[in-house]
Amino acid sequence: MKIAYTRKESQYINRLLKRLGKLRIAIGKPFPAHEATPEKWFVYLQRIKESQGNWNNYLSFIACLMAKEYLHRIYGIDNWDVAEKPQGAPGLDIDLKTTTGKRIIGEIKTTIPYEEDDLGAAQRTSFENDFRKLRRRRSDVKYLFVTHPLTYKYMKRDSKYIRVSGLKVVLLPTGKHFTV
Repeated sequence: MKIAYTRKESQYINRLLKRLGKLRIAIGKPFPAHEATPEKWFVYLQRIKESQGNWNNYLSFIACLMAKEYLHRIYGIDNWDVAEKPQGAPGLDIDLKTTTGKRIIGEIKTTIPYEEDDLGAAQRTSFENDFRKLRRRRSDVKYLFVTHPLTYKYMKRDSKYIRVSGLKVVLLPTGKHFTV
């Protein structure tokens, strides 16, 4: 079920669409010849990189929209504007109350495992930091939303590593889930 975007969410989507247009133009230019100078290759690749902007923030924002739809489906929450909190800002990704007063907290990860069946050291550290945040906060429900099937598979396989009792791990956008 698709829910309506807030004004700020719509503005964010519009910025993403403009960024995608710039990327389309940059990629549409002819590739440098195989024997082109490193300078030509660099200029070409730099234009592509510049056209992307901070791609991770856009991925994270879209993942937040998917989590918003999931939480709306489960709890009827419809007053969450995911564009209010800047992507990458400190603190929990999700900190909401249901209409019945239950507190829901969560983290959203767009991580693609470094290895097909394992996280890299920096990825593991990032997850551990998020698990620490989730353990330290009181709530009625705790979520970890992941966007990549391999990340979900890894979390399910090594759930002892999570160490957050009762954590609901959800694979977005499918809604597939398990509880630790």
